[in-house]
Amino acid sequence: MPPRVLNRYVWLKRVEAALRGLPPSTRRRIALEQVRRCRELTAEVRALEREIRSLMRSLAPELVALPGCSALLAAQLVGQVAGAARFSSEAAFAMHAGTAPLPVSSGKSTRHRLNRTGNRRLNAAIHMIAITPARVHPSAIAFMARKQGEGMSGREARLCLKRHIAKTVFKAMLRSERARAGEVVRAEFGVEVLAVAV
Repeated sequence: MPPRVLNRYVWLKRVEAALRGLPPSTRRRIALEQVRRCRELTAEVRALEREIRSLMRSLAPELVALPGCSALLAAQLVGQVAGAARFSSEAAFAMHAGTAPLPVSSGKSTRHRLNRTGNRRLNAAIHMIAITPARVHPSAIAFMARKQGEGMSGREARLCLKRHIAKTVFKAMLRSERARAGEVVRAEFGVEVLAVAV
């Protein structure tokens, strides 16, 4: 059996069929209970994922539309940031997320290193968003190639990509929050003119 497949119903059925073919024993009974529990947990996880996906489509549609940003990553970003409007600028957001590369120049060489400060969970979510576009999205591939053409290493180029993605994430979250604030104003006053909140 391949690793990490016990969240797929087809593999759970195969394991259950193989276990039912064994003679009755305590180990068989316990294993069948574990398969049943895996099936229940898989159903719960999928229901939660559907709920989160639906919630994120209404709360942060711009964030979910970003390449590489799944609904679960969007939910993690929204939860970790707790409101993008609380940051004075995208640079402040990037510093909070730990995606602003720190200069470590020496002599004539200009280098940047990983920023290990800030919210590491937020940084990890932005890193996960950066992985997919860096491999398949044409603009991200061109960005990486341009940075490496400027003399940066692959790692430094990825740091720059993460910083760029942090900027994009910040703007998308800000737009979503402003759109929601406009909806709240509309619902409260019933006036379309107040729909654009800044």
